[in-house]
Amino acid sequence: MAKYQIYLTSDRGTRVTLLDQFTELEYTKVVNDVGVLRGLWPAEAFDPAWLTDDYRVEVWRAAMDDSPYMLDFAGFLRAYQQSTRDGIAEVAANWTDYNELLARRIVAYADGSAQADQTDEADDMMKKIVRQNLGDECVDNARNLTAWGLAVEAYTALGPSIEKKFSRRVVLDVLQELSDAAATKGTRVYFALEPRPDATCLFRTWVGQPGSDRTYPGGNNPVLVGLEYGNLLEPALEHDATAEENYIYAGGVGEGDVRTIQVASSAARIGVSAVGRREGWVDATNADTDAGVESEAEAALEERKAVDRFSGTLIEIPACIYGRDWGLGDRVTATYRGQTHDCLVKTVTVHITAAQGAVVNAALELLDD
Repeated sequence: MAKYQIYLTSDRGTRVTLLDQFTELEYTKVVNDVGVLRGLWPAEAFDPAWLTDDYRVEVWRAAMDDSPYMLDFAGFLRAYQQSTRDGIAEVAANWTDYNELLARRIVAYADGSAQADQTDEADDMMKKIVRQNLGDECVDNARNLTAWGLAVEAYTALGPSIEKKFSRRVVLDVLQELSDAAATKGTRVYFALEPRPDATCLFRTWVGQPGSDRTYPGGNNPVLVGLEYGNLLEPALEHDATAEENYIYAGGVGEGDVRTIQVASSAARIGVSAVGRREGWVDATNADTDAGVESEAEAALEERKAVDRFSGTLIEIPACIYGRDWGLGDRVTATYRGQTHDCLVKTVTVHITAAQGAVVNAALELLDD
């Protein structure tokens, strides 16, 4: 059985107290997005002085009784409520995980600057954007979080080359768009701002999956998910091509016959039927090169593709334990109605109550191309 320790720290990571008297606590981690922890405490167990913006919460988890404690969630206090209902005084508080720091910065550079108009491998561009807006390459040192504890992984050049302009855009949004554009080019690139046990954090990227490849049969310690294994609840397969666009025209600078036009298309999707071509348009006047316009077309092609969803909840069973056999960002193999699909563990949610202990479940994202 898993064990948990919940700590409150200052914004710089100095431990303040052990938050072990909660009534209810739930945290969710999300690939390529912001996770959140929500907790509820009796008022007498939560000092109002602890309700300080950006005070951190740390969840340390041991997957088994004999496992070491590992940092499973860390985040910043962003919302709280003190209330009394039916004579019971309570404190409710919400923390957002480290990825939320990426939403606290825009690309604060002018259009056409080297920082806001880039061509690079997707993974390295992500790292460069973080360095230039949160890290050691900030022009304005007031934006630099390096001394606070932020570091960026070394460049690896593993993703596809992308040209993109993104002046004044939110950093998190730009990183998500780069991930989508890389997927369109055939290589999945993921990112996260990972908390470290020493209260520092590291911005990282991954190609393929941000966790381990546990697909069957070629993965490392494969994980099979399905009704027949007892670790999958309420599976459903859905296909929706209602709003699909599979041949995208993108228009760059210029007018009339001299306007730059680039296209992106999916031959596989178009070839599904004799009338399978579904066209769309994207205005890409913010791109001033053919490659930049093409990148906008490719991003739209990914965004407007037919939707294939595999929904279902991966749950813990004795033979398939979160933190031991699988984790956030792992690739696993799911089976349903005679079909086999590679899926990403997209979100992990841990719900803890004093009465029932911890319940862990995960949402899966279909990865079949």
